[in-house]
Amino acid sequence: NYWLSNDHPCTIEFGGQKYSSVAAAMTRVDGAPLVERIDSCAEMLKRKFEDENLRGMLLDTGNAQLLNRYVPGQSAFPQSEKLLWGVVNNQGKNVLGQLLMAVRDNLRRESKVKLIKETLSPFGDSGGSVA
Repeated sequence: NYWLSNDHPCTIEFGGQKYSSVAAAMTRVDGAPLVERIDSCAEMLKRKFEDENLRGMLLDTGNAQLLNRYVPGQSAFPQSEKLLWGVVNNQGKNVLGQLLMAVRDNLRRESKVKLIKETLSPFGDSGGSVA
């Protein structure tokens, strides 16, 4: 599912600049501490899935475990990066997959809150409690 990839074309604004993909924007934090790179990637993925079509496709994955699989010999990334951001031969931390699942979970929560608000809209916006 290429649309899950950080290479999938999408407009990402990060650090005051626009990028053509999450991967392109991630070059801005190359060499940064790992925690900063993970936080940046999480923020970029959140922005990527603001797109209605991509958001719908991500939500349609249901509860599936999302794996960022690298095929041996088909990526120029160092092995250590592959094992951090994904899996190779069923080994690795799969940070990208975990971040995608976290974004999916957050989108679900936002959808539930929106539904609750819409359900309560006949009560008006008095700011009071409904009992």
